[in-house]
Amino acid sequence: MNHSTAEKSFDTSLEDFVTSVQHLPLFSGTAIQLIRSCDDEDIGLAELSRLISTDAALSAHLLRIVNSSYYGLSRRIGTVSEALTVLGFDLVRRTVTAGVLERPLFAYLHDTEVARAFWRHELLCGALARHLAVRRGAHGEFAYMAGLLHDVGRLVMLKEMPDPADALLQPRGDDDRGIERERERFGFDHAQVGGALLELWGLPQGMVQAAHQHADETEPEDVGAGSVWRANLIAHEMAAEMEMRHLDGDADDVEVRPWMEAIGLDREGYRRIVDEIAALESGRC
Repeated sequence: MNHSTAEKSFDTSLEDFVTSVQHLPLFSGTAIQLIRSCDDEDIGLAELSRLISTDAALSAHLLRIVNSSYYGLSRRIGTVSEALTVLGFDLVRRTVTAGVLERPLFAYLHDTEVARAFWRHELLCGALARHLAVRRGAHGEFAYMAGLLHDVGRLVMLKEMPDPADALLQPRGDDDRGIERERERFGFDHAQVGGALLELWGLPQGMVQAAHQHADETEPEDVGAGSVWRANLIAHEMAAEMEMRHLDGDADDVEVRPWMEAIGLDREGYRRIVDEIAALESGRC
């Protein structure tokens, strides 16, 4: 354990800090282009296929998940273009983007309970943000991407200070001082870092705003950022329920909770989210 790293203090400004860590290991230029494409209405299947295929690890990740039991396809899919044809544009991009964010997390924390819980939270937040955005008349896939990216600032903090990972990844619902601890240690929090980093990468402003505002005390007025904000809160509650009761159960066994009714999420919608997350988790290296 590198104690000198854990004891590091940060006197630099937020801008200097983000600039110094902008090249997040394992987060390739291909990954950033892929996320930017979510806001590009002109990109076609051929261009998306070419983009994904330039990254062998992402392509392999996609094909593992596409050929998993979750999709139950009658034949094996062997290429990115086939996956796009069979599953469609949005589902493939969603799957690959999840793989993009998964790599640095498990590289830093390895296959630990902390890493698995954090990753499930990101997947839940993305799925719930998509559901909420669609109900509010907004772009569901854009909200999904923003939900997946909302905690990217934590990955940067882990890269710089990996030892206190449990503290940095402590769920907000379990410890209200999490943001305060980040500010004490770094001089800023992960939401500020995430927003600044996504802006530096040139990602759409809606994603920047969602990352920057997801830890605010009140819901942002912007529909997309507001969907991520609410999804982040719900995801903590939903993760606990999935862990305790429902991950391997049938949809009919799911008790419709008040928060589910509040966002129009029925048993079938809940089951789809749980199954999708299970498929993404099963495809992890």
